[in-house]
Amino acid sequence: MLSLVLAAVLVASQPVVKGAALSPAESKVPGALAVASVPGSGASEARIQDEPPQMPGWPVTTGRHPNFVPTRGATFADLDGDGTPEILLPCTLGQLYAWKLDGSLVPGFPVSTVGFPQYPPTVADLDGDGQVEIVQTTRGFTNGGRLYVFNKNGQVLSGWPKNINNNNIEYCATLADLDNDGKLEIIAGERAYPIGRLHVFEKDGTEWGGNWPVTIDHVPTMTASVGDVDGDGNKEVFYCSYNSMYLIRRDGTIMPGWPKQIPNANFSYQSAALADLDNDGKLEIVVGAHNTGAGCYVYRYDGTLMPGWPKLFQTWSYCPPTVTDLEGDGSLEILDGQAGYVSGPSNGFWVWNTQGQAKSGFPFVIDHGGGCEGPLNVADVDGDGIQEIFADHNEMVNNQGYLYGLTSTGQNLPGFPLRTNGFTYMNGATIGDLDNDGDYELGVVAYNDTTVTLYLYTLPWHYQKSGLEWPTYHARNVRGGLFSPAKTLVPTAYRVARGNQTGGNLGSLASVDNDELTVKNGLTLFPGEHPINVEFDSTSPLLAPGTMEANLTFRASTGGLAYTMEFFDFAANAWDSTDAKTGAAPTAKATVTMTGTNVARYVQTGTGLVRYRVKVKFPNLALTNNYSISIDAARWKVGG
Repeated sequence: MLSLVLAAVLVASQPVVKGAALSPAESKVPGALAVASVPGSGASEARIQDEPPQMPGWPVTTGRHPNFVPTRGATFADLDGDGTPEILLPCTLGQLYAWKLDGSLVPGFPVSTVGFPQYPPTVADLDGDGQVEIVQTTRGFTNGGRLYVFNKNGQVLSGWPKNINNNNIEYCATLADLDNDGKLEIIAGERAYPIGRLHVFEKDGTEWGGNWPVTIDHVPTMTASVGDVDGDGNKEVFYCSYNSMYLIRRDGTIMPGWPKQIPNANFSYQSAALADLDNDGKLEIVVGAHNTGAGCYVYRYDGTLMPGWPKLFQTWSYCPPTVTDLEGDGSLEILDGQAGYVSGPSNGFWVWNTQGQAKSGFPFVIDHGGGCEGPLNVADVDGDGIQEIFADHNEMVNNQGYLYGLTSTGQNLPGFPLRTNGFTYMNGATIGDLDNDGDYELGVVAYNDTTVTLYLYTLPWHYQKSGLEWPTYHARNVRGGLFSPAKTLVPTAYRVARGNQTGGNLGSLASVDNDELTVKNGLTLFPGEHPINVEFDSTSPLLAPGTMEANLTFRASTGGLAYTMEFFDFAANAWDSTDAKTGAAPTAKATVTMTGTNVARYVQTGTGLVRYRVKVKFPNLALTNNYSISIDAARWKVGG
């Protein structure tokens, strides 16, 4: 078993070093925390002097169950649609917390649950009505769990919670549009020891039948991963029991070549990543394993191993793999970690290319021992076009834990590692621009004794968003584990629905190059109408994308204008202004962006057509003014 758990309590020299581990998924009581003293190594114990500051009102604290701690970090999600995300965290005393950016509680929170939540909530707009829902799993020691769906105010929706044979609901729920109806289904695992079942529910609580739920041969061990693995236009679900790996069609039948087992290996907590590693239009499955066969494995959709894999570890591992493109050069990297040695130096995590060759500067070596088993999250936090890496640690020195921040070559970022009150083990970082000021905030969960501390640091650099980020547990708040880099689309057609075109053409919209499409204000009949209204069309290569952004680079002939950007919702046959951005258009050139939610509805079934528009007017009744906008580029970014 895990050396950290079995380590004898030693009389260690200063500094005092402690290690943490969770009990394996197949244990009678899985996910229970064990802490043991380990030999000190003389590692640096000082707090970094120039560590980033925290946001006003932070950190915040909660209690915790004496045996169980929050696992896999916090969730950043805009609950009220005001453009400023809230911060959510489960409490193992039986509550779900949500805080505003200033550290105050969101009205209606914390909410109490039957059973206690251990994993972060899954958040998305389930039915495309512009309002997000919060999906939370809970557990007891061995049973008593529930599956909840809350609205943005913390109120339980009708038909919920679900009592599934009074069994624990394991890990995070995954949200995905399995039947391509523009709405997200809820995929959740039931621990029915000594077996497990994977269920699918609709928002109203209706459970899928037929071949669902899918019974697996041992207890569930991970959050489900979802993507179109075989490239046929329909999504599959990857899931593991303690013993076996399953690739499941949306109808609940098992794909050929599955289930599979790995000799001398089992699964606990290592939720898999999905990515097209060889550019063949199909997704590979990247999964970690533990026991004597511990390592990182890469499979094709048919169950065959990719060349160069697996990469075996030196110790135990609960780390979920991450896939990204660190340098933005089109070559993907795979990150995965291990528990490490009790005392250092110890390899914490690796970065490999798709052929399994280690990247220069890795493995990341920790001088005082231990390893990294939380989510290995990445984002370009300093705007240099290269992703940075953030990692947890399963040891603490003198009651302070570590959150590592590293360059793509394995060097510490200025101000890192962060030193926290207690372990960061199994949590890692959550990354996002919460105050929309151009720099990222970084959430860190740590725990010591009976206290959980949630830190919210503000990073001192301006970031660059590329679509290559893996900023939270299992990639996104839908928890699907899919790396699908955003694809940039340019218009294939446009239409001036209102106004008078005075210059430019379709080619003017392709890039930022000062070749502009110019539209002058037209006549309107009513004060509320927009004198300029331009629509843009393109074709998405993804029929059911998970993310969509619209970008417009333009300038206005005068100040004081207001603009609105809208997606066309093909499911509702209507323009969707839920996520429109309205404000004063500048006279200088600027780029504005809007982001959709549950974005499959913005893609026309069968054709892949996508459409958005910009509307411009004076915010008052001055109808006689002459003005124009000059559009330099219109683009989309769509991702899985």
